[in-house]
Amino acid sequence: MAFVRLVICVVGIYASFLSWALIQERLSTTPYEDPSGGSPKYFKSVIFLNTVQSGFRATAALLYLLLKKKSSQSMLQVLGLTNPTPSKPEKSSKPLKSSKLSTNIVVGMVTIGISLFMLFANHGSKASKGPQQSSLFGLSLLLVNLIDGATNSTQDKIFSRFTISGSQLMFIMNTVATIITLAVLQAPIPTAISSFFGTSNSSGNEFTAAIEFIKSSPKVLEDILLFSSAGAIGQLFIFETLSHFGSLTLVTITVTRKLFTMLLSVFIFNHQLSFGQWGGIAIVFLAIGLEAYVKMSGHGQAKSIINEKQKSKMKEL
Repeated sequence: MAFVRLVICVVGIYASFLSWALIQERLSTTPYEDPSGGSPKYFKSVIFLNTVQSGFRATAALLYLLLKKKSSQSMLQVLGLTNPTPSKPEKSSKPLKSSKLSTNIVVGMVTIGISLFMLFANHGSKASKGPQQSSLFGLSLLLVNLIDGATNSTQDKIFSRFTISGSQLMFIMNTVATIITLAVLQAPIPTAISSFFGTSNSSGNEFTAAIEFIKSSPKVLEDILLFSSAGAIGQLFIFETLSHFGSLTLVTITVTRKLFTMLLSVFIFNHQLSFGQWGGIAIVFLAIGLEAYVKMSGHGQAKSIINEKQKSKMKEL
């Protein structure tokens, strides 16, 4: 049953976020036509996009919780807003420590592979005017991306310490995120950067600027809704994986998903791969093979231990 659940989560994460990533690339790299005859413009209201996305995710989590609601539960209990009770700590064992070590090695290899893929992204590209500047910017993005690992491990601690479900944590986190970004959207746009949003300073704030853009280029609304829907469905699978299998398993799934997203982007948008990028891909697939081998050998060891215990019981009888 656990294996079936894991397979469903993996398929759900891959299907949702591969679609999500392709729509995101279209949103960020494709100019949208103005039906009234104006020049094509790029959608740059990132905070507005994140607000819609977190709103969709909070709504998806709420609907999922309501579908699973028991008749004896109150709404506060359903949403996980009552005082959480500490969960019982599980006893550790040597096989568990060994398994965790191998998983850490696999995650490290996957991270190195993805880092190589991203760092060598602009090498050999004619469009790259300043490779040193691009590399520094890429390294900065990689360092910021490491925060995601801290987020996963913190969520892992929440699940181990308190009786809260993945969908409850998803609802709470995205509701808080939506409230914060809604407040940020109301902040006035400085005159110096108003042109970045493709709007005049008279728009006032990013929310108004985004609405103006959607009115002038209605096609972008379709992509925003598809992007937010795919992300909401995918995050349901992410929190299910996190609550049942832990952060290390989730990191392995999501990081390899990023690699497949990049490969899909290469084929769809005709990007060229450098030798270093192919090396990064090789490391990731080597890590996936290593993880499969460790799990298969671990399964064999578990079966032999069970057989030995059964034999000893038979001797006692």
